[in-house]
Amino acid sequence: MKKTIITILFMIILWMTISFVFHPAEYLFPSLGSVAKSFIENYQEFLENTMYTIIEVIVGFGIAVALGLFLAIITVHYTHLEQILTFSAIILKTIPIIAIAPLLVLWFGHGMGSKIAAVAITSFIPILINVLSGAKEILYKYKNIIGLYNMNKRQKTKYFILPGIRPYLMSSLKISSSLAIVGALVSELISANKGIGYLIMSNYYSMNIAGVFVCIILSSLIGIGIYCIFDNLEKKLCYLNKSNY
Repeated sequence: MKKTIITILFMIILWMTISFVFHPAEYLFPSLGSVAKSFIENYQEFLENTMYTIIEVIVGFGIAVALGLFLAIITVHYTHLEQILTFSAIILKTIPIIAIAPLLVLWFGHGMGSKIAAVAITSFIPILINVLSGAKEILYKYKNIIGLYNMNKRQKTKYFILPGIRPYLMSSLKISSSLAIVGALVSELISANKGIGYLIMSNYYSMNIAGVFVCIILSSLIGIGIYCIFDNLEKKLCYLNKSNY
């Protein structure tokens, strides 16, 4: 947390230094004061659209976590599915979200549905790959004990996989959380009437660059907040995981 605060303070000082030394035009690089003024004057609009994006991120990310965790556990028990699922994940990963965002709008509409789908798609792959790798490593590590007691799939999942994949899951959540925000913003930039991405385009077309910077800061704060939550959870869960073994 201290490092995060120090980093934010450093960026603020750097921003103020650039404005003071180089005096860039406001339409190119607005001052911190102009950005703060833009937020204060339109804070209700900024906060409402920020909450809209946060809801998209939470719902889409939740779907990605549930789906990634479920498929990883299923795949580790049925290894013949691994190659098919991994190959499909690689294909999906190589397609940039901006390329399929218009299709998502076509399939799920202009509302929140297409944005949730974009978040889920961008977040899903790291969760699946990390959890699957962790589950395979756990089963290999304890294969002698599992074989000794002749455990079934449910027992292996309950006593070894679920407790053992905590570090892998938390690591993937920290990576995927930033991707989730990118997915939401890209989808909103393509087609939306609400959200931070919508405000970015709206302020850009009206040449309110200070407003664009407010949106960038808000999206960054969402990312930092989510990362810090998962970072703290990781420390607690990993500690519990070590104490259990």
